Amino acid sequence: MKKVIKVIISIILISGLFISTSFILCLLPIKKAISGNAIKEIISNLEIEKLVEEDPNFEKAIYDVLEPVFTETQKLNIDDEVIIKILDSEQVKNIVGNATGNFMDYIITGVDKKLITTENIEELLNKAMDDINDSGYYEISEQQRNKILKVVEDQVYEYDDLIPNTSSIEKNFTQEDINKLNEIRYYFKQPIIYFSLAIVLSILGLIFIYHKKAKFIKYSSITILISSIFISLIDLVLLLINKFILYKEIPYVYIFVNNIIKYIFTVSITTFTVMIIILILYSIINKRSKLTN
Repeated sequence: MKKVIKVIISIILISGLFISTSFILCLLPIKKAISGNAIKEIISNLEIEKLVEEDPNFEKAIYDVLEPVFTETQKLNIDDEVIIKILDSEQVKNIVGNATGNFMDYIITGVDKKLITTENIEELLNKAMDDINDSGYYEISEQQRNKILKVVEDQVYEYDDLIPNTSSIEKNFTQEDINKLNEIRYYFKQPIIYFSLAIVLSILGLIFIYHKKAKFIKYSSITILISSIFISLIDLVLLLINKFILYKEIPYVYIFVNNIIKYIFTVSITTFTVMIIILILYSIINKRSKLTN
């Protein structure tokens, strides 16, 4: 009877460990993939000009957002393509990426940041002055450049309070929107804590049952190993869907999903490798222990 109870409890603990580990191996990479830094990286790597040419949906989105800009620049006889090229510049994408990433961090974590930074403004000014010099119409000396940057930097710090924070997004939120925002933050924080706690409790339970000869190491490692293989297979399916469906239909979503796949694969393979090492060490120590006895 004791053996039956022991087996049942072991199955429950191992199942709990497998499920919790699987969720953690998915949740952590997804959280990483939609973090501010990851969003900044995606935007900085976007080939905006190419996407406008190849994807009608992306082109429409760009033109809808920038309609007021295009309206004004057309009055100055500036082609829309020129604005797209400016958008495609590294400096502009850094600013857009920084602002979007900071907003994303605020949505997920509630951490309030400046929408843009002094560094963003300096990058854009430097690029603008380089373009002026390259045009041949006027030459800005290094001394003039430094003076301009110093004045702008002083102005930015002086009017720092006027630069919006990411929390300013809530000015346009209804109470329902704020409730949804709190739900998003909850789902990206609490489940990770709960599943991490479930992993710890499952391992502690296995330690209690299989403390003799440290067999809990073997059972825990094998369970986590299988979980990492399972998640890697799911990742492979996601990779195929992304490659053959999203890449053709929605290329910019493909880039985002590709980041998630990359992070999941990295975490799964790292976990798999660590568990293999633990099992090898366990096997070696176990054999030596038997030989000694």
